[in-house]
Amino acid sequence: MKNTKIQIFTLLAFCVTLLSVTSANAQFDNAAKWVPENANCLVMVQAENILNSAIGRRENWATDRSAAFRSGASFFPPTTKRILMGSQIDFEFMDSVYHVGVFEKKGSEINLVEVSKRVNGNIATIGGKQALELPNNSYLIKVDNTTLVTMTPSNRQMTTRWLAKTANGRMRVSPYLAEAVKFADQNAQVIVAFDLEAVLDPAEVEKRLVESGAVLEVSAAAVTKTLSTLRGVTLGVTVNDRISGAIKIDFSSDPSNVTPVAKAILIAALKKNGLMIDDIASWNVSSSGNQIRLSGPMTSEGFRQIGSLVHQPLEDDMHGASTGGVTSSAEPTKQNMATRTKQYLGDIDHILEIQRKKKEEQLDTYAKWFDRYARQIDGISILGVDPLAIDFGTYVGNAFRDISGDLNTSDLSKNESVASQGFSGPGGGRWNYGYGYGYGYGTINGRNYTRDSRRNASALGTEKGMNQKSDTLRQIDAKESQVKRALTEKYQINF
Repeated sequence: MKNTKIQIFTLLAFCVTLLSVTSANAQFDNAAKWVPENANCLVMVQAENILNSAIGRRENWATDRSAAFRSGASFFPPTTKRILMGSQIDFEFMDSVYHVGVFEKKGSEINLVEVSKRVNGNIATIGGKQALELPNNSYLIKVDNTTLVTMTPSNRQMTTRWLAKTANGRMRVSPYLAEAVKFADQNAQVIVAFDLEAVLDPAEVEKRLVESGAVLEVSAAAVTKTLSTLRGVTLGVTVNDRISGAIKIDFSSDPSNVTPVAKAILIAALKKNGLMIDDIASWNVSSSGNQIRLSGPMTSEGFRQIGSLVHQPLEDDMHGASTGGVTSSAEPTKQNMATRTKQYLGDIDHILEIQRKKKEEQLDTYAKWFDRYARQIDGISILGVDPLAIDFGTYVGNAFRDISGDLNTSDLSKNESVASQGFSGPGGGRWNYGYGYGYGYGTINGRNYTRDSRRNASALGTEKGMNQKSDTLRQIDAKESQVKRALTEKYQINF
């Protein structure tokens, strides 16, 4: 039988939290016009509401970036009002083909020239609009005084055509994602929706259900029949005086026979795909009509994991966010640099502490989060930070990507494994999807590879990763001790 990951396990593995709401205020209707019609994932974030929530005000998330970082609420610049992201996801491998984003800024007018100075980028004109190519392979485009849109990857032809098609258009997303846009209400500050219609292979779903132990073989066929009517999953986070989350799974038929095993299936999916979120184990399950819902409290770690799914290219310094007293227009004093450096290392150490608490033999169940935490480290402001600390942050980010890659979640690991099977030319390479709104097989140094090759690479990468992940974490700890000793001697304060 074809060994594919296009199963309920992989699909639900990306789906992690949302609270049901009943009213809609159409805040995201206009922003959704920028999302291409073949997108299958939509993310909506009420950033201003998160910062102004009871817990946000109590912990000063808007002004204390360290507090926001520890809470998991630092995945957007504090001057952002709302965010909408659209993506096309290859659900078999959880790879994205493209991301588009809409960022509504509060306060003063956007100055893209100032942003370009902060990131050492060049301003260009694309589709008649000011555009900045960012180091992370994204275009940042100013469409009006308070709105930025982004396209990843930064392909000029694709971006020009995208701007021309969407600038004066209307929302063209699928019916399921359109429902999610209407669903986006202020009672849920983070909403993520996945359109999963016509994705599942029933035969493979049944096989995976039995293998996981979540469903008895005698009932697997009936459960599979119901799962085959899956329309999509909507998820998110509600932030008030505390953080809570839920998952809403939508079917086109009655899912009552799946309800008793829904949480077991979801947890098996998350563990299998390296996306485990411990919070879900304590959540309640219910069903109503054609929906199954899981809901419960969320820790700061769970919130951080959800925030890491928001693939956005903006950093605090791009919007002129608070930087601990250091501005881009002046050289930082030694005292300010010491303060900023300590804050920077504290943010990184907070992420490391999360990993230190996990059992070594279970790290593979969190594998994909390493890559996403690496992105969060990349996004921490380095303005006024000592270069020694910045080098350490880069080291940790790369080490996390290595761990994720060794467990077959990063592109590089798969690339190396496929290369060992004879699919690479000299010098290796990277996965490379064709630019456009569709996708097919990737290339390595211009050569096509099959999906079977990717699956074989998956098994090799996982075995390799299980042997190396713990050693890498220990090396990070040793490096951190060296860096902190050097900084303590330099600034004469305790790091």
